[in-house]
Amino acid sequence: DGAPTAGYSRVALPRGSTTLTVAWQAPGLARVSASGASMIYRLTFLPTPGHHGDELRLRVTPPPGWDWRGAHPPAVVSLDEPFRGEWELKRSSTS
Repeated sequence: DGAPTAGYSRVALPRGSTTLTVAWQAPGLARVSASGASMIYRLTFLPTPGHHGDELRLRVTPPPGWDWRGAHPPAVVSLDEPFRGEWELKRSSTS
């Protein structure tokens, strides 16, 4: 029910910044409804202690044949606080 991760080491000069790019392919992360007509995608990120000002730049690509119903995951999330989101996917009209 998730992929817990924290364990990166990036060094930035004081008042500097650094970037870490990670790509996940998690085809089973979205849960299909009983009818099969929709899926729910849930995402949780917890802040890493001692890190302030961290941002998650997020791009989630729905599986082939699916589109977001309404809102979709945000492009940028502050990781100063826990982040939890839930979004719905529907079968695309072209599938």
